[in-house]
Amino acid sequence: MTDIFTSDDVKEIIKMAKYDELLTVQEVMVILKTSKNRVYSLLKSGILPFLKLGDCKVRRMDLEKFMEKYSGYDLSDLENPKKIARRAAS
Repeated sequence: MTDIFTSDDVKEIIKMAKYDELLTVQEVMVILKTSKNRVYSLLKSGILPFLKLGDCKVRRMDLEKFMEKYSGYDLSDLENPKKIARRAAS
């Protein structure tokens, strides 16, 4: 039996693939504009979830959730993320 997909099925599959796309450490490094070592530190600390499929992979949706959750935080110390204080307007 052969699987037959409609054009709507194909569009949905492509949409899901983009949403659940796996990114390499190199791609995460470029997106976050940081070093490879920093990405590995984020993975090792558990702050950024990943899969180990030969090499480490990060789901795009997990990276987007990470960026949303930690927007406005100082992640210099991964054991103690701190909210960045905003300066009062003068």
